[in-house]
Amino acid sequence: MSGLFGYNGWQWLFIIEGLPSVIAGVFAYVYLTDRPEQATWLTSDEKALLLAELSRDAQTKAARAHGSIWAALKEPRFYFLTFAYFSVPWASIVVHIWAPSVIQKSGVSNYWYIGLLSAIPYVVGAIAMYLLGRNSDRMLERRWHFMASALMAALGVALLPSAANHPGVLVALLCVATAGYLGMLSLFWTIPPAYLSSTAAASGIGLISSLGQFGGISAPSVIGYASTHFGSSALGLYAVAVVSILGGLAVVLGIPARAISERRE
Repeated sequence: MSGLFGYNGWQWLFIIEGLPSVIAGVFAYVYLTDRPEQATWLTSDEKALLLAELSRDAQTKAARAHGSIWAALKEPRFYFLTFAYFSVPWASIVVHIWAPSVIQKSGVSNYWYIGLLSAIPYVVGAIAMYLLGRNSDRMLERRWHFMASALMAALGVALLPSAANHPGVLVALLCVATAGYLGMLSLFWTIPPAYLSSTAAASGIGLISSLGQFGGISAPSVIGYASTHFGSSALGLYAVAVVSILGGLAVVLGIPARAISERRE
């Protein structure tokens, strides 16, 4: 499509990638509602059930959650959560940025094959994310599922240098790392809403998300620095593994189980 309507190929790439998000955003704004009682696709009994559940959930969280974001900022747990999310971009950066490069360096020169091999970890990761989330919901447990995901991400990343010349093993390790990263991402956002009250959750989640994004800035710099000054990205990958593990420990050790426990029926 390069040259079509005067746009370069890379410009069309951004347009095509961005259009689904724009369409989904418009659809969500028009179709989705704010409250169960506004949902036309729910029956009266379903609306009543959801409203009762939300009311009980709010009462349960009120006893243990912080009602003000300023009160939450005084709690060490808030910073444990922030660091835990800081570790998620670190775990993701290898898959998002470096995967095609490490696959190419392993001996795969055809760009089409590099693209296909780079897609495999996302397929495996999506399946693993679903299974981890489903098991976490079934067991009503978040912390150790997040820790397990962090360990998977760390293991997959840390072993990449040893498989540098073996494309098959390399892709398998990228699958493990991607499964861990996507598991961390999906599980993490179940934790802050349980720790913060509904009134503070929006600003708290926004602040945690903003501060955590510094991980996406620092991780490429560390890996790039290691590659440039030491002639190998191995040290940078080991650093990613360490940060991932520390992120898991921040949730397990920094957030008591009762802070994010859910009401069992």
